[in-house]
Amino acid sequence: NIFMTDHSTHSVLVYNADGQLQFRFGGLGIGRGQFRGPRGICTDASGNIIVADCGNNRVELFDQSGTFLRHVTTTIDAPWAVAITTEGRLVVTDYWQSNTVKIFHNY
Repeated sequence: NIFMTDHSTHSVLVYNADGQLQFRFGGLGIGRGQFRGPRGICTDASGNIIVADCGNNRVELFDQSGTFLRHVTTTIDAPWAVAITTEGRLVVTDYWQSNTVKIFHNY
């Protein structure tokens, strides 16, 4: 699958390999699974979806179908990009904190 954040609709779009929209999730808000300007997105080895929710100052974890699992962190001022290292660590960039990088060994 191909995952994309849509900053204007505050949602995540999921496409198949042929570019067909499969489903979307999220929406504007501050509740669990809602976004305010999502930015970065990646998946982990288990297929979970990790989203940098910049406007809500948090990183959220979803399962493969877009069901909210938990907040990974709520201590980053403006999470911008997320990535998983080959060792399985979560890397998050923080736009407002002088473009700092935070690494989470367990998320």
